[in-house]
Amino acid sequence: MVSARDSGAPPALAQSTTSLPQTDSSPTVSALPPNFSIATTPSAQTVADGDSATYGISIQQLGGFIDPVSLSVELPDGTSGSFNPNPATTFSTLTVTTTTATSSGFHLLQVTGVSGNLSHTSYVTVTVPDFSLSPSPASQTVQVLQSTSYTISIEPVDGFNAPVSLSVDGLPAGASASFSPNPASSSSVLSVTAGGNASAPIVLTITGVGGGLTHTTSVTLLVAPAPPPPPPNLCGAPPNPWGYNFCGGSFITSPPTNFCDYFACIPSFWISTNGHVEECIDGMYSHSGGQSGSCSTHGGNWRALLSP
Repeated sequence: MVSARDSGAPPALAQSTTSLPQTDSSPTVSALPPNFSIATTPSAQTVADGDSATYGISIQQLGGFIDPVSLSVELPDGTSGSFNPNPATTFSTLTVTTTTATSSGFHLLQVTGVSGNLSHTSYVTVTVPDFSLSPSPASQTVQVLQSTSYTISIEPVDGFNAPVSLSVDGLPAGASASFSPNPASSSSVLSVTAGGNASAPIVLTITGVGGGLTHTTSVTLLVAPAPPPPPPNLCGAPPNPWGYNFCGGSFITSPPTNFCDYFACIPSFWISTNGHVEECIDGMYSHSGGQSGSCSTHGGNWRALLSP
């Protein structure tokens, strides 16, 4: 008998009964730790003084996060804010209220959410509009019983668009004033009518109220005396009791009784201390000029109408 060894054939392999370890070819997925994020909408609001704006605060839960989140906000001076609800799990509403103490302009608000050792922030903006008043001209002179005017410009700041109601204080006795238009959005004309008395320069205070805001500006008003009446025309038809015609300024050498007293009542004449009655050639007059000097500051010359 010939054995396999003897025949040169390879010996038979023994079947193994030991199992090899199995390899998992699918990727390993690690679970995210619980966390959250916050988002705000809208991102920007414009709020007038004394008004409120609301923002929605969304809380996104991540990795199985289910805990409540406590919310807070950093606000400018003069502004208040509240969340509803607070703490919140998925959503809260932030209400921001301004006051007259809130400064105008752009404000960045930081919203913070805290839960355990987790903290996240988001940002919103609030803009508080404003306006200013600018008068032109700053000063006016008006004669008694006459009128003058100022233009009051309303200059908006940061989107201000409310009408502004205007008023004025400090008018002198007998004076009146009105605005047109009133209320106004861009400008208004202040008309002032003076009373019957002259006054030194007076400061008028102009107040504008609109959009919960109040601002003031000022102008100056000088009420001047009425101009002197024009000199009476003594040339031509005699207006005096004696029928004298003063054309040419001829001397009167033999004046009637009370002649000087009569002319003292006529503003266009001046009686000197030595009895001269004189008239200003340029039509103006003065009670302080000299006998032969200039006609006050008016550039005219005095001429004699009567010589004692």
